[in-house]
Amino acid sequence: MKKSIFILLFTFFSVNIFAQNKLVSIGVGGGATFMSTNVTLEHGPLKSDAVGGNYFFNGFFNVTPKLSLGVEYEKALGLLTHDNNTISNERTKVNNFSFKMKYYLTETKIRPYVGFGVGRYTFIPGKYEIDPMKLITTNNLSSLSVTEDQKSSAVGYVPEIGLDLAFFQLAVLYHIVPEFELTKGNKKFDTEYKSLEFRASINIGLISR
Repeated sequence: MKKSIFILLFTFFSVNIFAQNKLVSIGVGGGATFMSTNVTLEHGPLKSDAVGGNYFFNGFFNVTPKLSLGVEYEKALGLLTHDNNTISNERTKVNNFSFKMKYYLTETKIRPYVGFGVGRYTFIPGKYEIDPMKLITTNNLSSLSVTEDQKSSAVGYVPEIGLDLAFFQLAVLYHIVPEFELTKGNKKFDTEYKSLEFRASINIGLISR
């Protein structure tokens, strides 16, 4: 039994340890998300923050040992807290499908890299309730006390830095969506979205050069 486990582990490491030397690599992982939105209302901004999580799948074509081009699909979840006090929240989902580039700074087994992506972000807000008394005393926005925002989409971009450790990868990303329309009732408001992520993934190399 122990011998079989050893053989499986050895095979896995031998296949993946030089994943960047393969033509194709796929990855799966997850991590922590720190998201924020800034909605421009008629009477001033409404800021929201959340701590949540994310998971993702990606695939890359390794053009050279240093340059990779690919696609990624990610889901991020967070419980947004509004700065004028919410009574209850439902989690907000942010999905994105991005085209990405990674450039590795070295060709050693431990390789730092920089990356950049552009994609389509879809926001699925959770329903929330804001304390009407708080709203009445600040900006007189009692009409927004119970809110269920509609789903919306926009283009965003994401710079990235990371460290490739053979089959394992660590990364820090910063998602930025400069502007999308958030619909509250029959009104639309300009909204900015930002998200800082810390995440890890397992990468598998396929197809030898």
